[in-house]
Amino acid sequence: MSKASRHECGECGGTEAYVTRTGANGGYGPALLPGVSKWFRPAKFDVRVCAGCGPVSFHVDQEQRQRMRDSGRWTKIG
Repeated sequence: MSKASRHECGECGGTEAYVTRTGANGGYGPALLPGVSKWFRPAKFDVRVCAGCGPVSFHVDQEQRQRMRDSGRWTKIG
């Protein structure tokens, strides 16, 4: 992936995007990354939003993706 494409929106081509890191532990809602959290350390992911047109995407880091593969709670679909 080129450096420019990382920050360009796939919907509108805009370059004004924002990101925040948040927990995926569920709390008052569903656990978004089941089987990935460690004891007292909930899984986290980055939430990215295009300020131009509004699509939201979720991104999980390499270590947590490996825990997802190993957890047995996820089914590979491809």
